[in-house]
Amino acid sequence: MTTIYDTPKANLENEQAPAFSLFKLNGIVIATFVGSAVAGGILMYINFKRLGLPDKANKSLLYSIIGFVLLMIASIFIPYADKIPNIAFTVAQVVALLHFSKEHLGPLIDSHAATGGELASNWKAFGIGLLVLLPVVAFVFLLAFSTI
Repeated sequence: MTTIYDTPKANLENEQAPAFSLFKLNGIVIATFVGSAVAGGILMYINFKRLGLPDKANKSLLYSIIGFVLLMIASIFIPYADKIPNIAFTVAQVVALLHFSKEHLGPLIDSHAATGGELASNWKAFGIGLLVLLPVVAFVFLLAFSTI
């Protein structure tokens, strides 16, 4: 017989929750804004890898790097590129990666969260964006000084 003073016998742990965290779409946007398409591609790579999709992971990273390099090279050959605000190139990268990640990662992230999966902090995404920014700035300087 149980009394009102007995502890409840409920299972409070969610045993079906995945043991890994995924970056949110907002985190991918933040990393892309701070550290270019390369940073957003790295976060997409991490998400796809954790979801067990290595082919999509490799393609997302490769395409983001290629897209970034092509954008930097194209910015050299655009007439009057010095008159275009730099934010235009950043916004182009953010919009492209947001569209891709919404289409390919959005449903996967939603289902991960719905099953009790953990979502990574946007601050972590910001930090990864900052870490990626250092080699990106070095690459841009190298590209700029090689065309002089």
